[in-house]
Amino acid sequence: MSFVNSPNGAQIAEMLPSSDSLFARERADVRTLADLLEHLNSQPTSQTPMLRSTAAKIAAFLAKPADDISLDLIHMNREGFRPFLESRKHKEGAVRSYVNYMRILMEAAQALGWVPCAHLSSEWQTILSRAKTNECLSVAKWLAQTKSSPQEVTQDDFDRWVLQRTMEGRRYSHLEWTVNSCWRTLIACGYTKNAPLGFFRKKKYGVPLSEFPQQLKDEVTEVIRWKTAEFEPERPKRAQIRAVSATSVRQTLSALYGFATKVADIGEIRSLEQLIRKSTVAGFISWCINEQKIQGRPLVSELSSVLAAVSKHPAHRAIEVSWFRPLLEAVPIETYEDVKARKARKYLDYAVLESIPAKIRADRYDAAKHGEEHVARLVMGELMVAWLLVFPWRQRNIRECRVAGPNPNLFKAKVPAFSYIDKPEWACLAEAANANAEFWQVKFSQKETKTRVPIHCLVPRHLVGLLEEYLSRYRPILLNGRKCDTLFVPRESDVAGKAFVSNLISELTLRYGGRRVTPHLFRDIVAFAWLKEHAKDYLTLSKMLWHNDVSTTIKYYGSRFNESSASVAMEAWHDQRAKASTQGNYGGSHEQS
Repeated sequence: MSFVNSPNGAQIAEMLPSSDSLFARERADVRTLADLLEHLNSQPTSQTPMLRSTAAKIAAFLAKPADDISLDLIHMNREGFRPFLESRKHKEGAVRSYVNYMRILMEAAQALGWVPCAHLSSEWQTILSRAKTNECLSVAKWLAQTKSSPQEVTQDDFDRWVLQRTMEGRRYSHLEWTVNSCWRTLIACGYTKNAPLGFFRKKKYGVPLSEFPQQLKDEVTEVIRWKTAEFEPERPKRAQIRAVSATSVRQTLSALYGFATKVADIGEIRSLEQLIRKSTVAGFISWCINEQKIQGRPLVSELSSVLAAVSKHPAHRAIEVSWFRPLLEAVPIETYEDVKARKARKYLDYAVLESIPAKIRADRYDAAKHGEEHVARLVMGELMVAWLLVFPWRQRNIRECRVAGPNPNLFKAKVPAFSYIDKPEWACLAEAANANAEFWQVKFSQKETKTRVPIHCLVPRHLVGLLEEYLSRYRPILLNGRKCDTLFVPRESDVAGKAFVSNLISELTLRYGGRRVTPHLFRDIVAFAWLKEHAKDYLTLSKMLWHNDVSTTIKYYGSRFNESSASVAMEAWHDQRAKASTQGNYGGSHEQS
């Protein structure tokens, strides 16, 4: 069926009719958009041309001809119609008109006897009923039109929905919450076949330190104080840990104590010596892996930190822990090949990531229609992606990058005369022209980096313009009178949390790159891109990633630059030599002639 070209702008921004003013019709068998249009065309009114134009927009939105578009399909996807129209650069008046005429079409269909979702199975009817209560109706309806049974739903289905909605402009954090709510709805209805394992893990079994028996609480508190103190005479030189590591130790001990008292019901435990026993730790590991389905690698890392904290403390050296290390070595660990394969599924080429800031910038004009804060959020996202492409930092350093407060680690100042900081040519020329020239600098202390490497460097010139634009114009809008010292400003908190950075980067990479990439995965992508163009230069890369030992860089972040990469490099080298040899022969023949 053909459709007339849809009018735009002021041509349709007129007083809109109510569906009540449409003709009263006899009941008819209408199932598709084409059926509905056929009935409407049989008795045309003054609104019929606009209804046809709206139908054309719906067909473009759903990417199907009218004959293949069921009315249920329109009903279940109507929330995405407005974002689709906005993405096509329609004016707000036109968007409102099309959305309203879609409503009129749907009401006309119901007047003709169509009942929304009447064809769905009783299984899906039950799910949709519960989904409405659980605030996940939109995704449940989308699933109902793509899967014949709730039992067939997989995480890949949810991922496709999240990608679609993110590209329509929805917030990733809310979409993620909606997906989790829908999974819980499916599980509550008995559809557990493909549900992620995390939904079946026992939650909140750990016991907070404040609820430990007094002796155990005092011992744990002292161990953590001893491990984090600036100096302890009997502590090994490199045994001090940062506050974040201390939090991990405390949480692991809370989980271990919770397992012993709530899960295994071992009995009364009043001290570290009673808690750190082989039977208890072995039982905890077995339960975590076999019942909770937790990966072995993070579990071993967390328990190793507990072992290091307790066994080195002077008051607890008498505790027998010779069994601890062999027990951890027996834990099944995900192989590096498995890690590589898992990362490869999430991998996005550096060139794609590199294109994202420009795409974000192009959306500033449309964002301005929704207010200055929308533009400010876009600019912050643009800066964060551009920043990670040059500074592939660990997420904590991204969150703790401060431009205000008593101790900012991102600032503009003159570089000290006696400094080990290396400067690019443009900075040297600026200093030669002006001895008091100031530059944007990053400076993290040893305490602020995971590897205890002090960091001091200049911000690359191509980031400075965007950084200064964000700081002078857009960051104050995001603050809106709040106090926040960090470079990147969360929506509702004065402190940038882990979820804030992860959700923002996930949303931007999904929307503009088509795949979710986490902040930490930027490190792998940057490392591989660097090694592709700077083969063997692991030393520079290790400094870029703030590693102490270049072997760490090779082991972890050269994972994609492997034997196959060497084969490609060898082929290119061979072709280059063959080409040079051929050119040399031609040159010689020409001279002899």
